[in-house]
Amino acid sequence: MSEIKCLVCSGVHFRKGYYDIDLHIDINSTAHNAVDVRNRSFINDIDVDVDVNTSIFHDDIMSRGDLDFRMSSDDKRNEYPDYAEVYKYVCEECGYIMSFIKEKKVESKKEEKDRKKKEHMYDWTDFR
Repeated sequence: MSEIKCLVCSGVHFRKGYYDIDLHIDINSTAHNAVDVRNRSFINDIDVDVDVNTSIFHDDIMSRGDLDFRMSSDDKRNEYPDYAEVYKYVCEECGYIMSFIKEKKVESKKEEKDRKKKEHMYDWTDFR
């Protein structure tokens, strides 16, 4: 028996799940070498000093990621969990965040205001 109930439908059956993050980072670097050569010559000996100073600059760092929600499979033989798209909705009144694996039809306060304004723009009194 579950110790929690669904806030929407009061259901008590749940599947465990976890988030799977797939992150790709590309770092494009440039190396600059500064070479300083000094030589000294004596009668029989030649003395050469070479100094190499390398500077690495990260020209471009690009990252992209994908966050998926995986649910544990009901089938014991299936070792690969199911992928599920996660839809999150935030209550504008209290800030409570709800997650669903099916997209829900929701409307923000602004969208509701715009819809009502558009509905009242038409005169439906003589419509038959």
